[in-house]
Amino acid sequence: MIAGALLLLSSCIDTSVAYHKSMSLPENLWQRGDTLYFQLEDLTYGHTYSIYVEGRFTRLYPYKNLQIKMMGKKTYSTKLDISEDNSGFYLDGASKEPIRYKADSTQSILKITPDMRRERLQGISDIGLRIEY
Repeated sequence: MIAGALLLLSSCIDTSVAYHKSMSLPENLWQRGDTLYFQLEDLTYGHTYSIYVEGRFTRLYPYKNLQIKMMGKKTYSTKLDISEDNSGFYLDGASKEPIRYKADSTQSILKITPDMRRERLQGISDIGLRIEY
């Protein structure tokens, strides 16, 4: 019985995800000069990964998308499209197209900044990265 439960649990683990982390933004506010740093570890040198940027939003966020820049050795730009619930409340957002990222070492730091016209973006509670093999 225990072996069956362990087998069931192990089948639920997503083995395609190499890294998944979110960072909370203080007071649900992201300003133009604010940078989030993601320390990537245990990447396979030379392997190309798919990176998706994710976010969580509150009712105070006034837009249906968020443009961001991600910087490592190269600079990437992507847009998060934000989904709504039935009451029109923005909940989650994610980049639809992955950023193709080739690991140039086993450890890297990726930096993410907002790339919108407004200086202050209110209503963003979390920003995260999901990296898949």
